Amino acid sequence: MKLTKLVMSGAALATIVGIGALNADAATYKDATNAVTNGNISFTDDGTNNIPDPENPDKPTNPVDPTDPDNPDKPGGNENPGDLKLVVVPDFDFGSQKKSSGEVTANAKVVAAWDENKNKVYRAPWITTHDMRTERDTGWTVSVTSGQFTLTGAGNQNKVINGGEIVLTNANYEGSSTTKPTIHSKAVGKDIATGLVLTPGTEVSIASSDSSGAQGIGDYSLALGTNGNGTYKADSVTDGVTFRMPAKTAVETGEYQAVLNWELKPILIPFG
Repeated sequence: MKLTKLVMSGAALATIVGIGALNADAATYKDATNAVTNGNISFTDDGTNNIPDPENPDKPTNPVDPTDPDNPDKPGGNENPGDLKLVVVPDFDFGSQKKSSGEVTANAKVVAAWDENKNKVYRAPWITTHDMRTERDTGWTVSVTSGQFTLTGAGNQNKVINGGEIVLTNANYEGSSTTKPTIHSKAVGKDIATGLVLTPGTEVSIASSDSSGAQGIGDYSLALGTNGNGTYKADSVTDGVTFRMPAKTAVETGEYQAVLNWELKPILIPFG
């Protein structure tokens, strides 16, 4: 009897024996004793923000959305994708002050956040940065440009507080990480007289990372004020953000507002 040799494909054979489709052989055989294969993995943006608690950086937090203040599950921060991202920046609320012919100073209120257990807590205003770039030749810097405090309402664009400015002090990164970004020395100091002044119309760098080692890689929350250690309440203020207005400055009754433009960019600006 004549025998007929039947050659079947791996896929067909797998179907018959019920073991599923076989992967094609991707190995490259250089010679009888050498071969090359590949190990593969892919990454995608997870679409979420990892926001370290500025007081407990090993734990996550989530800023309270003022438009939905009772929803701890609402994502917080900048939802745009990016390997270099400014995740959280703060508003500064200095409250209501009485008119005075003397110098006026006012501290910004703390901000509300959700802790990892979805309890509402209060923190000094903070800035969160995210850096997962593979090319970091120049590191990064986070900066802010403040506008002048201007009386709100139509037709008031020329009614500004002459000499009104914001001063940063007591800025800090909590935790023991050796790769924390560098904070401007004036923002670290405790004295308002020598603090970091946000001069209207001038870009001011607050913190930066260089390109050496792993500095600034990952997620970091810069607290603009002292750690409250659980003592901050809804009506507390921070010692890190101060409004200052010179004596003998005339202002009108009403609300003044300064626009703050924040930027995170891949440039290292040396601090003086």
